[in-house]
Amino acid sequence: MPFGFAPNLAVPAGTAIAGVANPLGDPNAATDELGRLETLTDAELAAEAAMLVERGLFVDLPPSLVVVRASKDGLRRLALLCGGASAAVESRPDESLHALLEAETRQRPLFHGTTRSGTTYSGFRAVEAEAILAHLNRCAAPHVGGHLAVVFAGEPWRLPRAIAVPR
Repeated sequence: MPFGFAPNLAVPAGTAIAGVANPLGDPNAATDELGRLETLTDAELAAEAAMLVERGLFVDLPPSLVVVRASKDGLRRLALLCGGASAAVESRPDESLHALLEAETRQRPLFHGTTRSGTTYSGFRAVEAEAILAHLNRCAAPHVGGHLAVVFAGEPWRLPRAIAVPR
């Protein structure tokens, strides 16, 4: 089975992504912390995520599915963070998957914030995880995948690595 629950992840806590994206709260600040995190190696990003969890800016999630919505200039895009047999990014331009993920965005987000680039990211822990996995895998036996995989509902788009860090 190619898809399952994502491994343990560290994700922004509440509106902390706005603080990570612009730690000084100044729209003219030259530092974009989310952009800085993107430049780190995987090991450095994991260490930084541990520090962000300690400071309460990120939280650890148990194995689960996370839906990420990105909005900019009136365009909304959806992606699913899940476990996969490989770390490869998958694309499934499937209207039923889009509907399943869109339904998950009707709950209170795990995180929400706008980066300096004007993109708003919101993350939601999937309530109907088994239904989503059954749709992806066409069977109902969810598992924890070995790697973090991203499944896009539609065309792939750039998802910042620091939105969810495997732990």
